[in-house]
Amino acid sequence: MNFIVPDEVDFVIDMLQRSGYEAYLVGGAVRDLIMGNTPKDFDITTNAKVNDIQNIFKDYNQFSNGGFDHGTVSIIINEMTLEITTYRGDDATLLSDLAKRDFTINSLAYNKMRGLIGIKEGENLIGFDDINYKVIRCVNSPVDRFNEDPLRILRALRLAVTLDFNIETFTKKMMFYYKDLLHDVAIERIREEFNRIIVSPNAYKFLHEYREIIAVFIPEIEDMFDFDQKNKYHPHDLYTHTVNVVAGVKPELEVKLAAFFHDIGKPRSVVYDKDLGASYYHYYNHPKVGAEMTKDILKRLKMPKIVVDDVYLLVLYHDYDFSLSLKNTKRLLYKLGANSNELFLKLIDLKRSDYQDHVGIEKFIVDLDKVVENYEKIIKEKECFKIKDLAINGDVIVGFGYHGEEIGKKLVQILNLVIDGKINNTKEDIINYLNSEKEEDKNV
Repeated sequence: MNFIVPDEVDFVIDMLQRSGYEAYLVGGAVRDLIMGNTPKDFDITTNAKVNDIQNIFKDYNQFSNGGFDHGTVSIIINEMTLEITTYRGDDATLLSDLAKRDFTINSLAYNKMRGLIGIKEGENLIGFDDINYKVIRCVNSPVDRFNEDPLRILRALRLAVTLDFNIETFTKKMMFYYKDLLHDVAIERIREEFNRIIVSPNAYKFLHEYREIIAVFIPEIEDMFDFDQKNKYHPHDLYTHTVNVVAGVKPELEVKLAAFFHDIGKPRSVVYDKDLGASYYHYYNHPKVGAEMTKDILKRLKMPKIVVDDVYLLVLYHDYDFSLSLKNTKRLLYKLGANSNELFLKLIDLKRSDYQDHVGIEKFIVDLDKVVENYEKIIKEKECFKIKDLAINGDVIVGFGYHGEEIGKKLVQILNLVIDGKINNTKEDIINYLNSEKEEDKNV
């Protein structure tokens, strides 16, 4: 079996071999090539030590994210980064290295001289067969692999989600058995795996089955498990509804996260129906409760601030009372803040998916396509919906005797009047309004 690999990969392998060492392309890149996909990263394994690698490639830029003492050197060739790692394992051979890999589908090595190499079962390469049968299984013992690096529990799930593979029965069983080891993993590493899981189009197939694993680092979701919403508009339990909404939105991180957390505040916001009591629930305040919970969770996961802020707003306004008026859309755009243009379309996506997992709400459904038309009209015609869009600024307000917080409050009041169409967004009309208001105050 021969693969077409970038010239830079061939060059590195050739340089190592010419220097008397073994060298192979290994891991995910080999897996991707077998599957007919284009690898994103290229890792090379060799029996050369770090000092040898550094000497062979002394004329090229080198670095090591984990430190050179961990046996890895990254080389930059023609703007391509290739990671070169010394064989792992007690015997320091290719097969001992492959035996220390995480999953069989990543335990294959390749070079042009020897072709495809891996751990065998009889005459078959286990990794090659598992790729063909779409199976995720640990190399040798999952007990050893998960104890060596507990993040592999989450990585197995991520690979199953992104590749649309199944997880082998014993590997799956040990994932649940050792799930609490994830408490010992740096939250940044967990975050990166979770983000890759949640944006995958196949995430919904796994989020329910592996929910207890996700709950290790997001325990707040446990309250949603099998939660009977006791509401005629909701045919599913709360967590099933959540997974269905995740499935319906676009594969963008902020909207996927918002879909996952949009109703997380419901269990803490239950209000009994005044006539039906505990047999029927309302959740009037759940967007606000859920938004605050979401912010705390995302901060704990050390998400970037812009992600935290955007997802907070999406959860806060996911139940916004849309109407077909331009005024309503402008008010929402104002509420969404500085990133409103991008967030508005994400919120529409979230709202549309949320609608689809309800029943009997036909009379409440707003034509979201029409709302988007309103939005596009507002943007195209540069209509005012932000304070910075006003024809005046704070200096004008100061000139009318306002100070401190009064300035901001007055600008908001004027913006609302402009949005409502009660005054025009011109400097002349706004000043006339301020003058008339001042006269009224004198007459009081």
